[in-house]
Amino acid sequence: CLTFDDGGNKKAIQKALEVLEQYDIQCTFFVIGKYLKPHAELWKQAIEQGHQICNHTQNHKWLSELSSEEVKKEILDWEASAADILGEEYVKEMKEKFPYLRLPGGAGSKSKRVLGILSELGYTPVGWNIESYYAVLRLHDLDNDPLADIADEVTAHITKGASGGSIILLHFNP
Repeated sequence: CLTFDDGGNKKAIQKALEVLEQYDIQCTFFVIGKYLKPHAELWKQAIEQGHQICNHTQNHKWLSELSSEEVKKEILDWEASAADILGEEYVKEMKEKFPYLRLPGGAGSKSKRVLGILSELGYTPVGWNIESYYAVLRLHDLDNDPLADIADEVTAHITKGASGGSIILLHFNP
């Protein structure tokens, strides 16, 4: 499964949608709630192209560091933002058919309390087993290193590690 996180960079979202459409690839976007409204038309386009938009919390806070009420607020505020932008029907369908939530930074993935709240709210946490930021991107000066070389390195890293059942985590990087 190909997944993209966050969604704060408009040009990166546009480019991802363009390339995904070119190669007829559907994926799951774990969008931070506060980024839904600024890029509303792109997220609507993503759904029209067959992608899933799922919960990545409202503000990308580490859930393991929040109180239980704050955890619920982060999740439910995302739902409210998604309902405003994508429609209540979309949120209802998402919760019924693909109730996925990605924990920011993976924080809370081993917390019975956080996982219990996710379950109570009807969510399935989705992690990853291949990512590109810590493995490749953070090792480069993204403003000055040749982008083609970085892209080749990311591609090689993902291709080498991916197998059936892999969940690949990418970000909307500029």
